[in-house]
Amino acid sequence: MAKLSDEEVVERVLFYRKMCGEFARRYRSARSLTPYTLSELIGWTEDKYVAFELGCIAFSDDEFISICRYLGAEKELKIFMENLEEAFNNGLKSNNKENSEFLESLGIKFTLSVHNSDKLAPSESE
Repeated sequence: MAKLSDEEVVERVLFYRKMCGEFARRYRSARSLTPYTLSELIGWTEDKYVAFELGCIAFSDDEFISICRYLGAEKELKIFMENLEEAFNNGLKSNNKENSEFLESLGIKFTLSVHNSDKLAPSESE
């Protein structure tokens, strides 16, 4: 694999943060938890948790795994990480619209393949 430029590294880090935040947001919403409730469970402030969901802050792998555990999304996390690795291996699109479309398909893939219950699937308005 060719060495990544500094810009490509930054793009991947930001994409990873955004995808992790969106993953958590979908599962939090599907379980009818507010950002405040989940932030209390994990010991973060609500502002920090909201910034996490938006992809605006750095976080450790342990913190992300802990959030997924609270959300009951540990099995889905494995699929999510495999799909992210595939996206990185195939190269990220430089167009933000294409990244957004990828995110949407990734989220739909999780809810459809892992959960057959409408109760757990995020609403279209989110």
